[in-house]
Amino acid sequence: MKPPNTPSHEDSPTYQPCPVQIGEAKPLFQWDDVDPLSDFHRLELMFDILPDEQILDALETKRGRSRNDYPVAAMWRAYIVGIVFQHPSTESLVRELNRNKDLLSLCGFDQLPRQANPCLGWTTRQ
Repeated sequence: MKPPNTPSHEDSPTYQPCPVQIGEAKPLFQWDDVDPLSDFHRLELMFDILPDEQILDALETKRGRSRNDYPVAAMWRAYIVGIVFQHPSTESLVRELNRNKDLLSLCGFDQLPRQANPCLGWTTRQ
Protein backbone atom coordinates (compact mmCIF):
# COMPACT_ATOMS: atom_id res chain seq x y z
CA MET A 1 0.00 0.00 0.00
CA LYS A 2 1.42 3.39 -0.97
CA PRO A 3 1.54 6.32 1.46
CA PRO A 4 -1.17 8.99 1.05
CA ASN A 5 -0.50 11.86 -1.43
CA THR A 6 2.14 9.82 -3.25
CA PRO A 7 1.81 10.03 -7.04
CA SER A 8 1.66 6.75 -8.89
CA HIS A 9 2.55 5.83 -12.43
CA GLU A 10 -1.20 5.77 -13.15
CA ASP A 11 -1.34 9.53 -12.46
CA SER A 12 1.15 10.20 -15.24
CA PRO A 13 -0.33 11.89 -18.35
CA THR A 14 1.45 9.31 -20.53
CA TYR A 15 0.18 6.28 -18.60
CA GLN A 16 -1.60 3.65 -20.68
CA PRO A 17 -2.74 0.33 -19.25
CA CYS A 18 -1.11 -2.74 -20.75
CA PRO A 19 -3.43 -4.27 -23.38
CA VAL A 20 -1.89 -7.74 -23.04
CA GLN A 21 -4.00 -10.32 -21.30
CA ILE A 22 -1.93 -12.92 -19.51
CA GLY A 23 -3.69 -16.24 -19.45
CA GLU A 24 -3.07 -19.29 -17.36
CA ALA A 25 -0.15 -21.34 -18.65
CA LYS A 26 -0.95 -24.96 -19.33
CA PRO A 27 1.72 -27.49 -18.35
CA LEU A 28 3.48 -29.33 -21.15
CA PHE A 29 3.17 -32.59 -19.25
CA GLN A 30 2.27 -33.93 -15.84
CA TRP A 31 5.28 -34.41 -13.57
CA ASP A 32 3.84 -37.71 -12.31
CA ASP A 33 4.21 -39.02 -15.88
CA VAL A 34 7.84 -37.83 -16.13
CA ASP A 35 9.23 -38.53 -12.66
CA PRO A 36 9.54 -42.33 -13.01
CA LEU A 37 11.29 -42.06 -16.40
CA SER A 38 15.03 -42.58 -16.79
CA ASP A 39 17.27 -39.61 -17.59
CA PHE A 40 17.52 -40.91 -21.15
CA HIS A 41 13.74 -41.02 -21.61
CA ARG A 42 13.38 -37.55 -20.07
CA LEU A 43 15.94 -36.31 -22.59
CA GLU A 44 13.90 -37.91 -25.40
CA LEU A 45 10.80 -36.15 -24.10
CA MET A 46 12.65 -32.84 -23.91
CA PHE A 47 13.87 -33.19 -27.51
CA ASP A 48 10.27 -33.91 -28.59
CA ILE A 49 8.89 -30.73 -27.01
CA LEU A 50 11.86 -28.38 -27.43
CA PRO A 51 10.78 -25.61 -29.85
CA ASP A 52 14.11 -25.46 -31.69
CA GLU A 53 12.99 -25.43 -35.34
CA GLN A 54 13.88 -21.74 -35.84
CA ILE A 55 17.30 -22.22 -34.26
CA LEU A 56 18.04 -25.22 -36.47
CA ASP A 57 16.85 -23.35 -39.57
CA ALA A 58 19.11 -20.41 -38.67
CA LEU A 59 22.07 -22.73 -38.10
CA GLU A 60 21.47 -24.46 -41.44
CA THR A 61 21.23 -21.07 -43.17
CA LYS A 62 24.40 -19.85 -41.46
CA ARG A 63 26.25 -22.96 -42.63
CA GLY A 64 25.07 -22.35 -46.19
CA ARG A 65 27.33 -24.20 -48.61
CA SER A 66 30.17 -24.59 -46.12
CA ARG A 67 31.64 -27.95 -45.18
CA ASN A 68 29.03 -30.45 -44.14
CA ASP A 69 31.17 -32.70 -41.93
CA TYR A 70 28.73 -32.63 -39.03
CA PRO A 71 24.92 -32.71 -39.25
CA VAL A 72 23.59 -29.48 -37.74
CA ALA A 73 20.70 -31.15 -35.88
CA ALA A 74 23.00 -33.80 -34.39
CA MET A 75 25.53 -31.19 -33.26
CA TRP A 76 22.71 -29.09 -31.74
CA ARG A 77 21.36 -32.08 -29.83
CA ALA A 78 24.86 -33.00 -28.61
CA TYR A 79 25.28 -29.40 -27.40
CA ILE A 80 21.98 -29.67 -25.49
CA VAL A 81 23.06 -33.02 -24.02
CA GLY A 82 26.28 -31.40 -22.81
CA ILE A 83 24.27 -28.75 -20.96
CA VAL A 84 21.56 -31.04 -19.59
CA PHE A 85 24.03 -33.62 -18.30
CA GLN A 86 26.39 -30.87 -17.08
CA HIS A 87 29.52 -31.93 -18.93
CA PRO A 88 32.35 -29.59 -17.92
CA SER A 89 33.97 -29.69 -21.38
CA THR A 90 33.54 -30.80 -24.96
CA GLU A 91 36.01 -33.62 -24.34
CA SER A 92 33.87 -34.94 -21.49
CA LEU A 93 30.80 -34.92 -23.72
CA VAL A 94 32.68 -36.67 -26.56
CA ARG A 95 33.86 -39.39 -24.14
CA GLU A 96 30.27 -39.89 -22.95
CA LEU A 97 28.95 -40.10 -26.52
CA ASN A 98 31.67 -42.64 -27.40
CA ARG A 99 30.69 -44.76 -24.37
CA ASN A 100 26.91 -44.44 -24.72
CA LYS A 101 25.77 -45.56 -28.17
CA ASP A 102 22.08 -44.98 -27.33
CA LEU A 103 22.83 -41.36 -26.45
CA LEU A 104 24.95 -41.03 -29.59
CA SER A 105 22.02 -42.31 -31.67
CA LEU A 106 19.53 -40.03 -29.88
CA CYS A 107 21.67 -37.06 -30.88
CA GLY A 108 21.52 -38.22 -34.49
CA PHE A 109 25.00 -39.65 -35.04
CA ASP A 110 25.83 -43.12 -36.34
CA GLN A 111 29.34 -42.55 -35.06
CA LEU A 112 31.22 -39.49 -33.97
CA PRO A 113 33.21 -37.73 -36.67
CA ARG A 114 36.96 -38.06 -36.10
CA GLN A 115 39.32 -35.11 -36.12
CA ALA A 116 43.10 -35.18 -36.33
CA ASN A 117 43.35 -32.08 -34.12
CA PRO A 118 40.14 -31.66 -32.14
CA CYS A 119 39.39 -28.17 -30.93
CA LEU A 120 39.47 -27.51 -27.22
CA GLY A 121 35.78 -26.51 -27.18
CA TRP A 122 34.07 -25.11 -24.16
CA THR A 123 35.17 -25.35 -20.58
CA THR A 124 33.08 -24.42 -17.58
CA ARG A 125 34.57 -23.33 -14.32
CA GLN A 126 32.79 -23.66 -11.01
